[in-house]
Amino acid sequence: MKTSLSLMIFRAGYFAGAQSSQTVVSIPSINTYLLPTTYHGNGSTGFVDTQVPNGPLENLFAAARTAPFVSYSSAFLDILGPNPRLDLVVQRSDLFATEGGIWVPSRNEIWFTSSGVSGAPVTVSILNLDTNAITSPTLSTPLIFPAGGYFFNRLIYFATIGNASTPGGIVTIDPDTNQANTIVNTFFGLPFNCVDDIAVISRGQNIVLFFTDPDYTKTISTFPPVSLPNAVWRFDTQAQSVQAVISRDDIRTPNGIKTSADGKKLYVTDGTQSGTTGSGGVGNPAIYEFDLDSEARPVNKRLFGIARTGIPDGIQVDDFGNVWTAEGEGIVVRDSIGRVIGLINAQALQPSGEEQVAIANFALARDRVVVLTGRRLFVAKLKKVVMKAGRFDI
Repeated sequence: MKTSLSLMIFRAGYFAGAQSSQTVVSIPSINTYLLPTTYHGNGSTGFVDTQVPNGPLENLFAAARTAPFVSYSSAFLDILGPNPRLDLVVQRSDLFATEGGIWVPSRNEIWFTSSGVSGAPVTVSILNLDTNAITSPTLSTPLIFPAGGYFFNRLIYFATIGNASTPGGIVTIDPDTNQANTIVNTFFGLPFNCVDDIAVISRGQNIVLFFTDPDYTKTISTFPPVSLPNAVWRFDTQAQSVQAVISRDDIRTPNGIKTSADGKKLYVTDGTQSGTTGSGGVGNPAIYEFDLDSEARPVNKRLFGIARTGIPDGIQVDDFGNVWTAEGEGIVVRDSIGRVIGLINAQALQPSGEEQVAIANFALARDRVVVLTGRRLFVAKLKKVVMKAGRFDI
């Protein structure tokens, strides 16, 4: 049973304070590393807010501030095509669209969740990509503080943070029946800290899950004290074992996690929020890349990218190896070797004067990007199909 919600549809250029008629603004790649010496930038704002001398470059940056798409490379323009669209599907007063971003190809749906920051119960909603209708599923068992997730082999795998009385873990949902089943909720009798995101791959018929467990709940009085060190965990469904495979020494605050389409690489974002400049602090607001060996274990860690603004949060890896991450500037796109090629511009999606809400997550689905900005849900239409359905089957 599903309950319909209100629906409003706008076109980019009408909404989001887009005073410029430009949907895409291209900034030459040379200007990402070479500017007039009188430039002034700030890490708390976006690159397009950089102050540059009067003239053509100043006009270009001014246009980029209100453009939904900002490109630094022809590779990003190839993804967008000549006429990309960004439609506002729903606008509400509450933070209803924050986490999740799970594409269910068989139903052409995006499952997403509301914010739990205000203390209100976190709800699950579904966007039908064929009709833009938003519905709420009635699950066999309610999810307690759901966060990120993944669809694989006909099931949705949801990370749940839990609460003081119900431990978090991993819950599977059959999207056809709404049957929910908890499959992981402890490590030898200890509760996980804050299960945040999930990636799923297969090795033959064996399904292997990776999930991040940071300590984001440690300052919330209604949650029990954290019991485990921050880590990335591996759940082997065939061996029936849960093991920590990436420690906090490697990634201080593991947050978003996804694999490449071929299941050979693992990407993890570090949500470290303080002491991130110079030599201060520990950890980085960064994205790390690992190889996955024949047994689906992460090896050969390397730095893939650092967020310019904010932290890298939700992450997706498209079929061409491009890595998309939700960051302070918006949804930042890097190519397969880590070069930033463009972004979906966060400040063009939220009116000036309104309290800004960081984009925490999003979804890729064929030639569309579903952008979750808290009070608004957008759908971007691309030229290129960046994610096909076949990768989600054994």
